[in-house]
Amino acid sequence: TLAGMIANSISFPIMLLFVTHATRDATEARFRVRTVLLLAALLASHFFTSLMAILMLAVVPLLQPRRRMLPAFTALVAEGLTAALFMAWWLIPLIAKSAYAVDFGGNWNVDLVRHMPPPAALLLPFATVAVVLGIRRQVILVPLATSMFATAAVLFLVGFSISEVFVNVRLWPFMTFSLLLLGATGIGLLLANRKAPHLGVGAVLLVALTLGIGENDIRSWSEWNYSGMEAKPSWQVFKELV
Repeated sequence: TLAGMIANSISFPIMLLFVTHATRDATEARFRVRTVLLLAALLASHFFTSLMAILMLAVVPLLQPRRRMLPAFTALVAEGLTAALFMAWWLIPLIAKSAYAVDFGGNWNVDLVRHMPPPAALLLPFATVAVVLGIRRQVILVPLATSMFATAAVLFLVGFSISEVFVNVRLWPFMTFSLLLLGATGIGLLLANRKAPHLGVGAVLLVALTLGIGENDIRSWSEWNYSGMEAKPSWQVFKELV
């Protein structure tokens, strides 16, 4: 998300906060203003994170007991409509003037298997453990993370044929994050009932930090992004256009 996607970097943690709050609200069948404000901030920050959050939450009512499905769905719809009304000043012009939007471009030359970060690949066995144990123990995080990966993977593969807005690389952060999340959940479930689980978590953390050390472009991306447009060679051109 640092590779030129400043808004996405800001929006990603807002998405996670909104999803957790909305999941709790659906489970308790309660409407909360705080969740509405989080969704409004999410809608204001990035389209893709907003879309993924909404698609993820579609599974939450289905995870409730039958008699609580409708109240859960009603709570989510009420919060969603309220946030949409709150952000109408932005959403209506965005839709009405979509013809003036600039296309992102074509699909990138990326491959699901070949370009998967090594840490995510190493966590695949633990992600499988998370799916098996998570369903058995009814850990709601597991279907949410699985939904994130499945939705992003489908859009990654066929989204561009549906709409040119679904450039494959834009779905990449969601697939990578959901795999990391499922892998960490699998490790957590394996350690949960062991003696001294905190020592186990510490050991896993040390291994993760060791594997994570290596060459990367994060510093250059950060310096480029956060120096602002004013520091770029074509700033005057952009300023005159605006």
